[in-house]
Amino acid sequence: MPALSPWPAVGGALFIIAWALIAWVLFYLIFANGLILEVLLNILRSVMVPGTTHSPRPEMLGWVPAMQAAILLAGAAGIPAGLAIFWRGRRKVLLLSFAAALTLGAVCGAYAVFLLISSSITI
Repeated sequence: MPALSPWPAVGGALFIIAWALIAWVLFYLIFANGLILEVLLNILRSVMVPGTTHSPRPEMLGWVPAMQAAILLAGAAGIPAGLAIFWRGRRKVLLLSFAAALTLGAVCGAYAVFLLISSSITI
């Protein structure tokens, strides 16, 4: 019986770790950018529609849970992708679950952007 190389497993584990770290960093970058955008849009709203600046809106930061779900799903998609590197018997199922989680993450991200924009232009 030939000896199995440990490098595919190491590469898969490194891929999973790198994917999760990138998702973590992207969440904080997107959150910071979204928060800055929310503040700038509030300033723009106060200039364009006077009298709306001092009323706190309940939908402010309502996009954050959707963005958290998007980054969580996209980050979790790296696990089956990393496992598919060395688990050849289940590669098709793993790549399919990777694509499904990444697609769901993209849909949640698009919904978060929609919530951000719609709450910002609501008077």
